[in-house]
Amino acid sequence: MRPGAKAALLLAVTFLLGGAIGALGAGFVRQHRMAQGEPPGRGDFVALMEHLIQPRDSAQATLLRPVLRAADRRNQVIVDDARGALRRALDSLRVELVPLLDSAQLRRLDEFAALGAADSRAPAGLGGDGPGRPPPRARPPGPRGTAPER
Repeated sequence: MRPGAKAALLLAVTFLLGGAIGALGAGFVRQHRMAQGEPPGRGDFVALMEHLIQPRDSAQATLLRPVLRAADRRNQVIVDDARGALRRALDSLRVELVPLLDSAQLRRLDEFAALGAADSRAPAGLGGDGPGRPPPRARPPGPRGTAPER
């Protein structure tokens, strides 16, 4: 086998082994945290509530689960409604700001709004579920009080 092919094969095998070890490690850490009594991660309301309540037995857990699922559905409707209201508020804000902003500022505002629409980790209310990335940090003013281009 040629040295270049050996190097590529070794690199590919190393990459695959690293990915497998990372995936197994993440699963192990999650199981370890659950065994230590840490609550489930975000986004699993039913599991979080079951962890918090700690049903006495499987019969009680079976009775609780439909109630918790219904509450989860109601909560999701509330979040979706709030996200829509915040999207409309951001759109209204943009309309008000258009005459006050230069093209670079408007572009940054539009990029921030588009981030929420495309990224499910974006701040809640901008199309995502949170936590997302924070808005771009303010830059020091450029000459004559103008913001520098990005």
